[in-house]
Amino acid sequence: MCRGFSWRLNTCTMYKIKCTTRFDITATGTRRPFKTETRNTDQTIREHQIWQKQRNQQSNWETINQLISLRCLPEDITTPVANQDHTWSFEFTVTDLRSIGRDDDELCYLRADADKVPMIVGLDEDTDTDTLLRTQDALCNTWFELVPINKSKGIAQNG
Repeated sequence: MCRGFSWRLNTCTMYKIKCTTRFDITATGTRRPFKTETRNTDQTIREHQIWQKQRNQQSNWETINQLISLRCLPEDITTPVANQDHTWSFEFTVTDLRSIGRDDDELCYLRADADKVPMIVGLDEDTDTDTLLRTQDALCNTWFELVPINKSKGIAQNG
């Protein structure tokens, strides 16, 4: 049962979280193994390189989603977008912050779970990015933050 649930209003308080990272987490949908067919070798190699890059981008996206799903059931997950500052970001909602943090630090468990998880680099990152997610030190390359919810579709605002 979610925190803030009211039988009379039939609403549930949702909390929106934004994740921003320096890793390329482009959601490409590439999941199947690459299949080679009989054709020009140069074309097959080029297509394999394109497939490999897309698969690696998708793997990074899947890794971030799996990390979040270790502690909660994320809802309303947006597709990651590449930002002007060479980062990628997306948002998701959760119904209970207690599974991902404490009262004094609402996202501490989420940051701890994600810290030092290996990621794939050499994709479309523009900066020299570490090979590990860093969420808790001076080399931080991935951030989680609570953002206000301004919808009124049966979802209460935070606060």
